[in-house]
Amino acid sequence: MNCLMDLCSKFARVMIWPRQQICQEPFFWCLSDGQGLTQMCQEGEVRKDFYSACTFLAMILYWALLMDLAIFSMRISAYVLVCGRVTGEVALFLSALLLLLLAFSTAISSLYLEMPSKAGALVWLEELTSMSLRMYPQEHYQVLVATSTIITVPVCIFLFIVTIFLMNLLVAQLTQSYHDAFSNMQGYARLNRASVTAVTIANVSRKRWARFIQIMAFDEPMEFNEGDVGLSGGIQVLEPSNEHLVTEDSIKRFGGSTAPTAPWPQTQVPEEEQDKIALLEKKLMKIIKVSSSKHNRGGSTTGSSMSGASGAGTSSAIDSS
Repeated sequence: MNCLMDLCSKFARVMIWPRQQICQEPFFWCLSDGQGLTQMCQEGEVRKDFYSACTFLAMILYWALLMDLAIFSMRISAYVLVCGRVTGEVALFLSALLLLLLAFSTAISSLYLEMPSKAGALVWLEELTSMSLRMYPQEHYQVLVATSTIITVPVCIFLFIVTIFLMNLLVAQLTQSYHDAFSNMQGYARLNRASVTAVTIANVSRKRWARFIQIMAFDEPMEFNEGDVGLSGGIQVLEPSNEHLVTEDSIKRFGGSTAPTAPWPQTQVPEEEQDKIALLEKKLMKIIKVSSSKHNRGGSTTGSSMSGASGAGTSSAIDSS
C-alpha cells in the first residue's frame, strides 16, 4: 500500500508541476501532500470550486454529445432538429428583451428624484427583469403606483410591450418556424443520420470494418420469397405473408443466360392481346358477380313465395274445418 501511495504521489508530481496537466484535480493534490486517497485536504479545498465548474461544463458537453444517439429514432431525431431550428427565434426574442430592459432601466433611472430609494440603472434593471418574468410582488406594484405616477407610465409601457407584443410575437415566430421545418424534418433527420454514420465509419478501424462486412454478408443474394433469389447488397427483413397481400406479381422472370450480350427475351403474349385478355377477364368477373347476386335474390324470392303458399294452405284448411 505504501509503495502504491508513493507511486501515485510521484505520478501526481510529474503530471501536475512540470506539465501543469490535470492541475485542478483535488485528488492528485491530496496525493502530492501525502494525505492518501481522499479529496478532503487543504490543497484540494482551495481548487475545488474551479474544479467543480470545469466538471459542470464537462458533463454538459458529454450529454450534448449523447444527443447524437437520437438518430436511432427518426421521430426523436426530427424533433431534435426542429428544436435546433427554432432556437434562433428564441435568441432573437431574448436579444429584443435585453435591449428593452437596458433602454427602460436607463431611462427610468434618470427619474431618480421621483423615487430616491430606487436610484440607479442596475436597481431598475433588476426590477424590470422580475416584472418581465412575472416574479414581481403585487404589493410592490401598489407602492409604485402610490409613490409616483411619472414612473408608473413607462413601467406600464414596458409591461405592455413585453407581455403582449413580444410574447405573442415569439409564439407566432415559433409557430411559423415549426410549420416551415415540419414538412422537411423527416428528410433532415435522414440526412443527419447519414452524416453521423459517415463520421462514425471514418473512425472505425479497418480490421473491425472488414469483420463487420464479413458478418453482414452483403455479397450474398437475398430471397424475395422462398426459393426466389433476388439481388445482393442489402439487409433482409422478414414479414408475415398476410401483412401486405400482392395479388399480381410485378416481377417478370425469364429463363436462360444472364450474359449482357444475350438478347432480351420477348414476351409470349403481345401487350395488345394482354389488354384484351385483361378486359375480357374483368367482364367475366362482372358477369359472374351479377349472376350470383341475381341468384341470391331469386332464392330469397322463392323462399318468400313458398312461405306465402304454405300460409294460404293453412288458412284454407282452417276454413274448411
